Amino acid sequence: MRKSLIFVAITISLFGCAIGAFNKTLQLGKDLPEGEKLVFGSISLSSDSGNSLINVIDLKTSQVILRDNIDERVEKFYWHLPPGEYAVMNYISHNVWTNITWTTRLFAKFTVDIDTEAQYIGNIYIDRKGGNSIVQDKYLEAVTIFNTDFPNFSYMPEKRITSLGVKR
Repeated sequence: MRKSLIFVAITISLFGCAIGAFNKTLQLGKDLPEGEKLVFGSISLSSDSGNSLINVIDLKTSQVILRDNIDERVEKFYWHLPPGEYAVMNYISHNVWTNITWTTRLFAKFTVDIDTEAQYIGNIYIDRKGGNSIVQDKYLEAVTIFNTDFPNFSYMPEKRITSLGVKR
């Protein structure tokens, strides 16, 4: 029992630290940081998740550059990133009551172009029941929400749907 409590405390601590250290979420109504572009979309889960997050890596350095907490079954995201090549690597969820951790490998690769101010990369649907995770194109719905969340953004977001793959 004591080991379980220690594991839970460490996991919660890591989730909290991870989010703070790698927060690249653009706050609603705020301007983009200099030299960075807006990447947005959503994550949908097949079932409730408990504490969960996704990791995004820079493909040039293979370093985690972003960790985003997933609080809802459908979670929209607005990330500000410099131009480059990235991938949503995996989804990690930990249920504190059962002490079970799930990891789903995604490798959803996307490129942030220097000439694109904002881009939509899709809705990443994660099947937590063992089925296939997929990327869905919900561009029109996402742009409508985007325009509400960022009414002063003067650029029309481009549609650049990512795909899931296996890192080779």
